[in-house]
Amino acid sequence: MTSYTCKIMSRRSRMLSVIIEASEDNTLDQLHRAILGALRWDEDHLYSFFMSGKAWDMETEHSTHDCEDDMPMPRYRDSRKVKLKSLGVKAGDRFPYLFDCGDCHEFDIEILGESTVAGKRSRPVIVERRGTMPQQCPPMDD
Repeated sequence: MTSYTCKIMSRRSRMLSVIIEASEDNTLDQLHRAILGALRWDEDHLYSFFMSGKAWDMETEHSTHDCEDDMPMPRYRDSRKVKLKSLGVKAGDRFPYLFDCGDCHEFDIEILGESTVAGKRSRPVIVERRGTMPQQCPPMDD
């Protein structure tokens, strides 16, 4: 089984990074949950991955838009169903991850490498955290 080493870097603070190991059978949603776990954030907002490398590229967006049924989502790809192996990611690939459209937390994910591992890993594993983890909801200016 292939495992991917993923480096998650905040666009707000280049001093913040997280390394996560994810298997080819993990979904983008599982990667999202691991990122939030590393940041110690609540999972109460929408998120998206953009596989073209360009933020807000609706053609390559993967998310879990749990919105009202009347909200049209063109070319919607459910991140809960998309496994990493189906994306064809490889070492050197980079793509944006956006969390919370209101506060707009923007991250870059870089695939640092691939390795073969024995057995199946059910969830991504946080390997490393560097820097000060940001607040999920920054204080409001008065």
